[in-house]
Amino acid sequence: GNRRRCIVMSDIFCRDNFFSLFNKTIKREGLTAKLAVEFFCILAGIAGPRRDIARRNLEFVFPSKPKFKREQIMKESYKNLLWSFFEYAAWQKDPAYVNRVAAEVRGFEHIEKAISNGRRVIAVSACLGNWPLIAAWMEGQMRFSCLFGRHDEISALNDKSLSELLAFEFQKSDVICVAGDRHGGSSGSQLPFLGQMANTGTLAARCALLSEAAVLVVTCTRISPYRCRINIGFPPEDGAQGDMTEVDFLTLQINRELERRILQFPEQWLWQQKRFIGEVDERL
Repeated sequence: GNRRRCIVMSDIFCRDNFFSLFNKTIKREGLTAKLAVEFFCILAGIAGPRRDIARRNLEFVFPSKPKFKREQIMKESYKNLLWSFFEYAAWQKDPAYVNRVAAEVRGFEHIEKAISNGRRVIAVSACLGNWPLIAAWMEGQMRFSCLFGRHDEISALNDKSLSELLAFEFQKSDVICVAGDRHGGSSGSQLPFLGQMANTGTLAARCALLSEAAVLVVTCTRISPYRCRINIGFPPEDGAQGDMTEVDFLTLQINRELERRILQFPEQWLWQQKRFIGEVDERL
């Protein structure tokens, strides 16, 4: 289903026999989970996947921060991934547990209002906090589709093909979730993100403009282990479009809201992704 397509990181964990053992033995919110997270954080500090990428991203975005501060953010970022896995494992044992992990939901009335007015919704998200929880929770609330796992493939479509895909998806869904914090590849635009000019994916803006859907930014941050907050809100509408295309201007507005949320919880963002390819090499 949509949840399975969205949760690449957790799928990898659960296919591995070692992590499957933990999935069977760790009790929810227990001491074993806390000890396991601390243990794997120590391993991540020694040989964590994509450590070099995370360090370079952090140096690019926070050049004035002391190195030890950037290292601390990176360590907490790995911890965030681990807690996301254990939370995911908990609701795989009991799907109803999703509603317990999604302890707070703010702004859901925006989605309800849009749907009641006959509008479709593009939900723009980011690899922040326990982002797979968004898909798991939304599937229980509405007709929902997630395009996270097909981001690069769909971004390469021309407007006609993308419009046809959106029409098909909206036949079965009222809300489509799209990633907003990805590198744009060959189809991206140079726009400010996290205080730096960076190649930015425009898929979310293209989807919204082609389908005339409402745009809502949806993120999930961790309050504490097994307690997360889902925030739903509109991107800011300030600033002047000037010479920018409509797609780039909407992408810029989405960027501003995403970076505001990421900078509130930098330790919960996925610094290990190749978000600043090219820019990092050129700068550093």
